[in-house]
Amino acid sequence: MIMEMTGIAGTDLQVSDLCLGTGNFGASVQERDAFALLDKYLAAGGNFLDTASVYCAWVTGDNSSEQFIGKWLKSRNAYHEMVIATKGGHYDLEDPQKTSRITRQGLEEDLDLSLGTLGCDCIPLYYLHRDNEEKPVEEIMDICESFVKKGKIRYYAFSNWTRKRFNEAIRLAAKKGITGPVTLSNQYSLARRNNKIPSVDPTTVAFEAEDLTWLQETGITFIPYTSIAGGIFDKIHNNCDLIYDGKVHGAISDIPQAVQELYLTQENISCYEIMRSIHVNQGYSMLAISLAYLYGLDCALIPLLSVRTIRQLEEVLKASKVRLSAEEMMMLGRR
Repeated sequence: MIMEMTGIAGTDLQVSDLCLGTGNFGASVQERDAFALLDKYLAAGGNFLDTASVYCAWVTGDNSSEQFIGKWLKSRNAYHEMVIATKGGHYDLEDPQKTSRITRQGLEEDLDLSLGTLGCDCIPLYYLHRDNEEKPVEEIMDICESFVKKGKIRYYAFSNWTRKRFNEAIRLAAKKGITGPVTLSNQYSLARRNNKIPSVDPTTVAFEAEDLTWLQETGITFIPYTSIAGGIFDKIHNNCDLIYDGKVHGAISDIPQAVQELYLTQENISCYEIMRSIHVNQGYSMLAISLAYLYGLDCALIPLLSVRTIRQLEEVLKASKVRLSAEEMMMLGRR
């Protein structure tokens, strides 16, 4: 199964149409298994890796994700085969106030750490992991532009930025005649989040269905994270004897309570029932339908997701080839 290639708008970057997330390298995936996953992904035509200077510090205390990738790149001499997207500017994990590190010093520290760990002279795509709405967009872009001029990064992008702030960046880029941010990575999936539940991390930004029109209008390449919502529809499918008719009809033990509160809503259960009819008629898995919905949207979109095992990666690669009919897309979109 060879993945298809796609271009990132406004760049000369050609990337696989499925981005492999590595936020679990060092936590649920150890080095040997990470190498096996990366080998398999590359053999399948994948070349787009997502990491960050903060991955997986919440477990290892350091940037184990970048460490694993850096060792793999060197051992396979794969520097020219992969497009590495990494991120900087995440707040200190030990800071309960989540004080922004979107400053020249904070970003330069993270960028230099990533360059050294990955063993790269220049990072193809560098994200700001967060925004700092107390700073003017122009000031933040000037920092990013300085990294481009120094040759440390080729292009920059934003993660967890609102439409309003990203629009300001687009306007400034046009005014100055520069490329500006080339991609946006926010949370989005077929599953709708329960907005009545406060976010564990208020510095993240989730997109909703209405944001898709804006993506169509701007042409910005969107790279959604949590793109299958932690496999919530597979979990519902595994408990379909208890979850139906828009309600839960008993105690569910294998879906964490926090996930139930966030995603086990009447709307998502209704969505699952539509997906189940597609599954019965077409034989597609819940994973395949979840991904196919993203691929079927009328905007430039590259799903980002992580796996733990070769088997899961094989399932994802197979699922990424599925496409839905216009009628099936309409059924899922209008629920």
